[in-house]
Amino acid sequence: MSPRTPRHEIAVIVEGQTIGGWESYEIETNMIEPADAFSLRRPFDAASWIAIPRGARIRVTIDGVVILDGFVDSRRKSSRDGLLEIAGRDRAGRLVQDAAPAISYAGLELVEAIRRLASPWFRRVTLSDARNRGARMGRSRRRRPAGREPLVVRRTADDAGRVELGAFRWAVIQALASRFGLIAWSSADGEELFVGYPNHEQAASYTIRKARREVSGASSNCLDLVWEEDDGDRYSEIEVVGSGGGGEVDYGAAVASRRAIVRDGDGPNGTGRDFRYPKRLVLPERHLGTGRDAELEAELERARRDFRRTIIRAEMPYHGAWHGAGATLYAPNTVADVVDEDFSPVRRARGLIYSCRYRRSRDEGEVTSIEMVPAGTEIVL
Repeated sequence: MSPRTPRHEIAVIVEGQTIGGWESYEIETNMIEPADAFSLRRPFDAASWIAIPRGARIRVTIDGVVILDGFVDSRRKSSRDGLLEIAGRDRAGRLVQDAAPAISYAGLELVEAIRRLASPWFRRVTLSDARNRGARMGRSRRRRPAGREPLVVRRTADDAGRVELGAFRWAVIQALASRFGLIAWSSADGEELFVGYPNHEQAASYTIRKARREVSGASSNCLDLVWEEDDGDRYSEIEVVGSGGGGEVDYGAAVASRRAIVRDGDGPNGTGRDFRYPKRLVLPERHLGTGRDAELEAELERARRDFRRTIIRAEMPYHGAWHGAGATLYAPNTVADVVDEDFSPVRRARGLIYSCRYRRSRDEGEVTSIEMVPAGTEIVL
């Protein structure tokens, strides 16, 4: 920590005009939700009401780093509280509720198909999150080896892809990306839409420690550290059974090959790792071209459910890790070393951060809520 009490500089720019006086805020940036959301509160005055109309373009920065570029969805004035509150979402919010253009993406490369769906809200689609991640952490960030960015094989979107009438842009984008086990999220500055994989191999940029003096003599740097393990929506065994398109072969003996089973453990019905007793899921009557299609469906289904196997949540003072040069801002798609001395032996993990919620209030000051999964956890939406 800095010897003086650190504090971040928050700036709110509405249609090019910087508006100050914000007493409290809550801003969430997330890799697994389609749009980042914000709410900001300040004392009411007539000039600020006029300066912040609904639909206005807004940019929010922390220490000069853009963490959100979007639009004001709503505003509220309270006479009793004397407050003006505004709320909205980043540019991806437009993709969530904007009808997709009636295009055919048959034969298009995946990136090009998504680019057409994301335009005009995003200028480009990229397969690398390196630029966005580096910018998000701030100019004062400590340099850490980022490792090689995950390789994304260029793929064709679909052989017969057509946008259904009334479909929203994000729903089509997510369907295209998740078919190949990819996820999509927007850059903080609104310049690009990223499609690919998180970087699990990068070096840790932060250390989150829940200390006990009798164990290490150290002090905690977090306000709270929570481990959540949840098997409620998981299964020891998942079976996918499908049929073909209705031809003569599709209903012959070859149909049996369109079947796949994935198991959690090596024991009977997938027991032995997380499950002491079997818990099975069967997904029947899916249209599958080959047995490999069935395997992919089963693997993706398991990955979607395994995301909640272990969630690590940390409440951190301030919005970044302070050091001599300033603060390295907490950001999604970065890695933290987690040390919890409440366990015996001490529990350690490399956590991939997928969500940061920055907030400030009179009662608690500046706090960031961080959510992580153990690095290496596959994220499929």
